[in-house]
Amino acid sequence: MPDRRASSRDRPRRSRRTTRVRLLLIAAGTVGFSLLGISGTLAYFTDSPTAVTGTNRSGTVDVTLAGNLSGSANNGATWTNASLTATALLPGESVAHSFAVANAGTGALTYSVTATGSGDTAVTDGIEYSVAFGVAASNSGTVAAANRAGACGGVASTDANTTPVRAAGTSFATNRALVVGASETVCVVARLASNAPGIPDKSGSAMFQFAAKQTGAP
Repeated sequence: MPDRRASSRDRPRRSRRTTRVRLLLIAAGTVGFSLLGISGTLAYFTDSPTAVTGTNRSGTVDVTLAGNLSGSANNGATWTNASLTATALLPGESVAHSFAVANAGTGALTYSVTATGSGDTAVTDGIEYSVAFGVAASNSGTVAAANRAGACGGVASTDANTTPVRAAGTSFATNRALVVGASETVCVVARLASNAPGIPDKSGSAMFQFAAKQTGAP
């Protein structure tokens, strides 16, 4: 009978083929894992958060006169002080009125007061004015007695402490400070000069401008 056992020459040959197949499988596996590794780097997780501010709003510089002219819509508007009105003034007579100047804005401010005059009495030795701060007005006398006298803080008005107000403008105060919500009393006297010229039955007026700006502004 033929010998069915493999010869010693055949055994090494089969062993080499088996080894070669195993190496090919290992190489193929390595390439596969390499390809998987390359494809895994093509996508990344990302995030782009956004911060949004709340509503921002500008503040205001707001001066009120006797509680009038509040709000930005009244910026630069005019209030007529009917209480500071005098009729039939004779030389040496005067009237006074006081009112509050308040900071109704959102920040500290300073204000200045400048007056301009108009009309026939806005002349030298015509109707003259004085302005005082932090004091109240008082009035005495009557039209019939021709002895009306207005005062600020009890100080009587005279030719010496009142000032003519003409078209060129007269400054009565600069950079007076008011914090938010604060107010102060302003007293104004109108007086016909003792040596008033021939201006009977004439009229005129003065406009007092309260120019405000935020604290620190030039």
